[in-house]
Amino acid sequence: MVMVERWTPDSWRGKPVKQMPVYPDAAKLEEIENTLKELSLIHI
Repeated sequence: MVMVERWTPDSWRGKPVKQMPVYPDAAKLEEIENTLKELSLIHI
């Protein structure tokens, strides 16, 4: 039996990093991540 991990918005952070861009402004990155969290994923 294969166990499938339950997906959450932060679950990707626990995965191994294969490619990682460099974001020189960590505060701006956090601001953008927070903005994206507020957006609806489904647009009708």
